[in-house]
Amino acid sequence: MNEWLFGAGGLIIPYIIKGICYYYKKCKEKKSKKTGKWETIIYDDNDEVVKKDIIDLKHNVKTDEFKGTIKREYPYDLNHRNWECKGIFVRDAMLLFFWSKEEIPSCGVEYLVLADDYTYRGYYLKQEKNRDATHKGDITRVKITNKKK
Repeated sequence: MNEWLFGAGGLIIPYIIKGICYYYKKCKEKKSKKTGKWETIIYDDNDEVVKKDIIDLKHNVKTDEFKGTIKREYPYDLNHRNWECKGIFVRDAMLLFFWSKEEIPSCGVEYLVLADDYTYRGYYLKQEKNRDATHKGDITRVKITNKKK
C-alpha cells in the first residue's frame, strides 16, 4: 500500500508544482499596471491620425519584459490585420518589436519614452514593401496609451 501511495504521489506532485508556478506567473502579470489593453495612435507628417491599433500586453514584473498581440482598429478596411509583439521596459522607455504571421509580411520596431503616467511617445521604424533590408524604411511618430486610465 505504501509503495502505491508513494508512486502515485511521485506522479501527482510535479503537476501540482507546475500548476502553482503557472498560477504565480499569471498573478505577477495581472498585478502589473502595464498589463492590459493599450491604444496605439500613428500619425502622418501633418499630425493626422492614419492608424489606430490595440495592443493586448502581458508584462512580466520581474524581468520588465512583455509580449502580446496587436490588432488594427483604424482604418476600418484593415481591421483584419494582426501582429505579435515582444519588448522590454527600460526605466522610462519602451522598446517593442512586432511582426505579422499573415500573408502580408510586416515587421518593425518602436522606441517610446514615458510622457505621463499612462502614455509613451516616440517613433516606429518598419521596412518598406519591395525594399531590401538595407533601406532605412519610414520613421513614423507614434503614441501608446494604457487604456486603464
